[in-house]
Amino acid sequence: MHAGSACGRRRRCGLDVSPELALHGIVADASLGEGLQNLIDNAANANAAAGHAAQAVEVHAWLADATLHVEVADRGPGLSAERVAAARHAPLGSHSSGMGVGLMLAHAAVEHHGGQLSFHSRPGGGTIARLVLPLRSSAE
Repeated sequence: MHAGSACGRRRRCGLDVSPELALHGIVADASLGEGLQNLIDNAANANAAAGHAAQAVEVHAWLADATLHVEVADRGPGLSAERVAAARHAPLGSHSSGMGVGLMLAHAAVEHHGGQLSFHSRPGGGTIARLVLPLRSSAE
């Protein structure tokens, strides 16, 4: 399935979801959804900072090896390894850069659900936030 949509808070994003995800549920609290929204907001802010405010944030989701994979991709200025490492533990300061408390909270939410959040340089410019979560049944 592929759809263009508004991703909350008036952000545009392209959504690419693997069809098999419709067959699975995920056990999570609200913090995980809020963390994903923070990643989308940060990506939209990064696009704007690079002069690409009208460009949609790209969100891709699929299953592999009993894990849920979600990538949020932007065309912003990119992130240094130091900024990413620092964001795990403290806000990065100015909200105008698109980074702040939201990234720290996204890390905490993903880790609370047994997952990992990593950041990678995007070919052609920008950043890819990659979220990987183990699938769990409601009985676990």
